[in-house]
Amino acid sequence: LGTNGQTFPQSETTLPPLNATPDTAGLPGLTAYIHEAPCGFLLLEPVAGAGGGADDFIVKLANRAFLAFGLVSDKLEPGASLVKALGGRPHWLEVLAATALDGAGRKTIDRNDQQGRTYSIKMYRPAPGTVGATIEDISERVSYEEMLRRDAVKYRTIFENIQDVYFETDRNGLLLEISPSVTTMLGYRREDMVGTPIDALFRNPAEAGRIRERLLSSGPETDLEVELLDGGGNLLYCVLTATLRREGASGRDRICGSLHNATDRKLHEMTIKASEARLRDVIDLVPYPIYARDAEGRYLLGNKALAAFHNLPLDEIIGHAIGDFGRAPAEWDRLIESDRRGIETQEAVVLSDVALTDGHGRVHHFQKYVAPC
Repeated sequence: LGTNGQTFPQSETTLPPLNATPDTAGLPGLTAYIHEAPCGFLLLEPVAGAGGGADDFIVKLANRAFLAFGLVSDKLEPGASLVKALGGRPHWLEVLAATALDGAGRKTIDRNDQQGRTYSIKMYRPAPGTVGATIEDISERVSYEEMLRRDAVKYRTIFENIQDVYFETDRNGLLLEISPSVTTMLGYRREDMVGTPIDALFRNPAEAGRIRERLLSSGPETDLEVELLDGGGNLLYCVLTATLRREGASGRDRICGSLHNATDRKLHEMTIKASEARLRDVIDLVPYPIYARDAEGRYLLGNKALAAFHNLPLDEIIGHAIGDFGRAPAEWDRLIESDRRGIETQEAVVLSDVALTDGHGRVHHFQKYVAPC
């Protein structure tokens, strides 16, 4: 095709005379296209040396794009020496020479110039005793590909070294990908996991199905506590975060998520709760009020005897100040003052005789012992 869209008969598709210009060529459209093409174009005649190799090349045609690359002088004319114009024999010219001599068909190499630009040079033999080359500046493509390569290496490094387990499944829960950390965290080999249902990791596989249904219908799941079994059958408490990644028209949607091992934290929380339960059992056995209050007199903790004294359920007492119950304010002022003194001095305070009115209106006499905590 010429630049104006015209086609040429098969008998006329050979190149125009090697020294032709757009004005004198038998095929003006084709020659004009070569001169205006975005990629560089060279047509050369090898000059055989004494050893039988190509010592030089005589330029038959060089288009504007090749000259614009800056590899040679902008005064390169038909009949000029390419070696002289290049100021030597760069590697790509050596490959060009080999192509001209061995006739091994097309060859392609990528080479950088002194300015750091990258060129793709494709060499071929259009006719005996002639060698051609198209040269394309691929610097931007190479730069983009290098950026993608670095990003791939970076994300692969993260994927292979992440401590949590990253996974991808299809909509039915079949594992498509899982990070190598599954070995460290759960004791399974990654190679054995891919292609198996993720439900098998759950203590209750049906729970995995319910989570998947919620995710598909309602959206992402975040910081959801789940119970898993490791390769040895041990129970692990994990935190799951997952979302659905839609793949458009392909219909190959993926569920992407991560699992964080929270077993140590969960066991610590369970230990604290068990300790609190034991503490409550102990203080509930004491027949007189035991409590913890802050500096403003608000109850933080109390036992059954405290609830009986106020004649209120304990959950209606916790969080309220002693003055909120509206009985004998003067009695409570003395208690609050002793609480604050104990907090400020971090020393025990003892009140030998404290008269307090209970929820039934009866007066009780107590000895109060305040210990900072």
